[in-house]
Amino acid sequence: MKKDEYKDSWPDFYPSDLVLPPKDAIDANADEMLYRLVKSIPPTEMCFLTTHQEQPNRHKQCSTLEQKQAVYGTSVWNSMELLVEAMASLPEALKQRKLACGKLNAGMGKMRKTLVAGHFTLWLKKNSHVHLNFNEVK
Repeated sequence: MKKDEYKDSWPDFYPSDLVLPPKDAIDANADEMLYRLVKSIPPTEMCFLTTHQEQPNRHKQCSTLEQKQAVYGTSVWNSMELLVEAMASLPEALKQRKLACGKLNAGMGKMRKTLVAGHFTLWLKKNSHVHLNFNEVK
């Protein structure tokens, strides 16, 4: 893949001063069930916005490189229990969200364990259609 093709597959809002996705991120993994809080069932593309897209000034609160990189990704969890714990700590922000689960494939983007146990940041390629792989947790 040529360098420009690689650049063209990632969102345009990635800042030029950060390496995104990070060099140690791996291809999005299809083997493991992942969980995400979504706004609607079935999930839409809008349910997989990055933190930066939902909160454009959030990067100003970041003190570490890992936090800054994570702002430009989408949060997913590999444990429903850990996600439910996180929901309980932020009830106002998350009370309207619904729990969805799904699997990823390598063509969708890159991912890395970040911030806390069970949490992954997902850097999605443009037009990944990740929402089509997620359904409501029953």
